[in-house]
Amino acid sequence: EFRTPLTVIKGVNENSDALEKEKSLIRRNSNNLLQLINHLLDLSKLESRKLKLNLSQGDIVKYIEYLTASFFSMAVEKKIQLEFQSEVEELTMNFDELRTQQIIYNLLSNALKFTPEGGSIKINLAVENEELQKLRITIQDSGHGIPKQDIPHLFDHFYQVSNSVTKIGEGTGIGLSLTKELVELMEGEIRVTSTLNQGSAFVVVLPIRSTLSDELIPSNFDIDKEAVLPYISNKTTQNNRLISQELNTADENLPILLLIEDNADIVTYICSILEEKYQIVISINGEIGIEKAIEIIPDIIISDVMMPIKDGYEVCKTLKQHENTDHIPIILLTAKANVSDRLEGLKYGADAYINKPFLKEELLIRLDQLLLVRTKIQEKYSKQIIAPQEVLTDEKDAFFNKLKEVIITNMSNHLFGVPEMANALFMSQPQVYRKSKALLDKTPTAVINMMRLNKAKELLINTTDSISEIAAIVGYKDANYFSRVFQNKFRSSPSVFRNRQTSN
Repeated sequence: EFRTPLTVIKGVNENSDALEKEKSLIRRNSNNLLQLINHLLDLSKLESRKLKLNLSQGDIVKYIEYLTASFFSMAVEKKIQLEFQSEVEELTMNFDELRTQQIIYNLLSNALKFTPEGGSIKINLAVENEELQKLRITIQDSGHGIPKQDIPHLFDHFYQVSNSVTKIGEGTGIGLSLTKELVELMEGEIRVTSTLNQGSAFVVVLPIRSTLSDELIPSNFDIDKEAVLPYISNKTTQNNRLISQELNTADENLPILLLIEDNADIVTYICSILEEKYQIVISINGEIGIEKAIEIIPDIIISDVMMPIKDGYEVCKTLKQHENTDHIPIILLTAKANVSDRLEGLKYGADAYINKPFLKEELLIRLDQLLLVRTKIQEKYSKQIIAPQEVLTDEKDAFFNKLKEVIITNMSNHLFGVPEMANALFMSQPQVYRKSKALLDKTPTAVINMMRLNKAKELLINTTDSISEIAAIVGYKDANYFSRVFQNKFRSSPSVFRNRQTSN
């Protein structure tokens, strides 16, 4: 959790020519770190009973409505309906503004984080228990819900829900723990009910006390704007913009890099490093990343590990087992620094594993090395095109063997081209093009022609068939056109080539 903002801060800070946009990344991520540290310090003070309430007196209904308003713009941009309701118009009581603010912000930010686009969040205030007078604050969402087995541990220090669907953004397991501690400091209680795929409801019950005291000052709704920033930094909105980003085709000769990362600041930083060397496509979670990888067949993939819906391990496992994408080098980028985590990534087929925070130079070197490996693979397969009868036995060669077989089977069909190849391989034409370029650095049309002409060479040497017969066997309807193509490729006409071979 500390490593992700540190990656941005260290990386951008190394650039002495950083513009205002980059400086804002540093400020925002510094605030994120500050919030984490403050949470940890507050937890420490709570455990040692050194954290004291700073009470003021005011209308808590208006105050919580004011706090809720901070999230309206975020909700609108995420297309979530956020509604504030109160069964009492006004309620003057003693409360700690800052601690109430932390409770409401933690619960509302979680609700927004785990509620999908088109969902709803309601915050409701009511007075219960006429005799003891308690304020009930309910925050209900229509989000992903929490697995039943996780609910008893939800408020434990550093506990994170195991359901991968909830891994949206970063979760430390600090926020809810601190919220519970603060509620109990106010002599209240917090409880939660949840149903998977239907949503959750967090209920905070606080005692209503309105005893006047010389020590109490009127509440003035003075919110610390800097403290608020980490809660309402609109990461979701940034990611909604990122998901719609089209392929940068400023230079179509640049290799295509698929970046699968749900942290908008990390995306911005990595793009600033690589945008001049790669065409960058962005996916904000593992599921979208897998779909995009199969669709466009990029040259290389960088994927975060901790992501919503499908994590980096699932991305790696799925793509390495898919025939269309099994050749693509994958770099896993993660804040998990343990050896066991690194081994986990390598087990699923990751080609490299980089820990956050990372050096810009380290990422660039890793990418260059993996693309160099790809060049060697292209050389290997190009040699095999010249010797099509040889079948490679490695599992990674399955697609290449199938490609050769399809071309050999259809070689005499002069109508056989890229569309027919794509149908035979159950791929789209763009997918066939990208896969062919990745494995052989040649277009599918060029591969077909190479195999036809190499087969023609073999027939010219080993048979007595006429030039016209050989042209038909390798898929050329016009013998004269075949001769021209053969001469352009081998700097010799078919008849001269045969005579030369015979004389030798």
